[in-house]
Amino acid sequence: MPNVIRSWSQVVWAWTLGGLPSWLILPGFQKTWSHSHPLNHIPITVDDFPQEAIVDLKVGPDLLLEKRLTLPVVARSNFSKVIDLQMRQSLPGRGGDVLWRTGTGQRNGSNITIPIYLLKRSVLEEIHSIANVRKVKLRTISVAHDLSARPFLDNRKHCDWQRNAWSGLAIILLIASIGIFSWQNLSETQAMQNHIANLEIEKSNLSDKAVQMRAALDAKNNSFASVVNDLQKFETEYHRLSLLLDLTEALGDETWVSDLAINGKDLRLSGFTGKDITDVMSHIQELYWVQRVDLDGPVSFDSFSRRHRFDLSIRLLLDSDVSP
Repeated sequence: MPNVIRSWSQVVWAWTLGGLPSWLILPGFQKTWSHSHPLNHIPITVDDFPQEAIVDLKVGPDLLLEKRLTLPVVARSNFSKVIDLQMRQSLPGRGGDVLWRTGTGQRNGSNITIPIYLLKRSVLEEIHSIANVRKVKLRTISVAHDLSARPFLDNRKHCDWQRNAWSGLAIILLIASIGIFSWQNLSETQAMQNHIANLEIEKSNLSDKAVQMRAALDAKNNSFASVVNDLQKFETEYHRLSLLLDLTEALGDETWVSDLAINGKDLRLSGFTGKDITDVMSHIQELYWVQRVDLDGPVSFDSFSRRHRFDLSIRLLLDSDVSP
């Protein structure tokens, strides 16, 4: 039933844009349902809120802390988890005292710079407290200068049920009025006979089309299964390449990898370096997907290459290891 009411509401709003006065379909015959209200200074006072209203609060830069995080494009599918991990690692108390939302990133070559907006929970609690004093219903709390960021607070489902119900009632009454008017001006018998005949024709056409669509769907499903298998093979090799690119960038020109093998969460790495092995391990440990680095045997000196030969065992930090 809520889905039906929501659909009716959307139809009503479409008619409103076409010229129907909005006060006809809003509860209490209001001109507007919610008020967009800016908030851009500290301290927050009672005078910053309207009295007894439904408010979409737009939080300005003075109440937010903005950070920017640059990530490789190849990690796009894991951006959300990587950002959450980075924020918990970089913020005091693992970020328990703040909320953060991400905006739309800007691509620069092989990297994407993503804006991150942070709002203290204490500020959010203060906003709630003052809103309660002013008897304000907070519909949303969002970033004023970046509409792409998800709201810090989203109470639209709770705040809009009256509007949706009222709009549903309005469309029901409108349809009923149109039905009564049409019923009085049309011949019932002729209309019903024509309608039934048209439905029979449509039913026959739809049956034929359904058979054709089913055959086409079966053919697509067979093709899709083959594509899925190819994608799984590609993803395995792509993940190996992504790790190798990260290692190459982290280790620099004085170190090169001679062998790399991945088995689940374990990565075994062999190579040669002109650096101290502890520096090599330190650079690898800084990679965001590395949980632990250990030597996997003694470090030896290769007289031919004039480099130290090493074997490392690396424990990977998979997506399942990241706290939600």
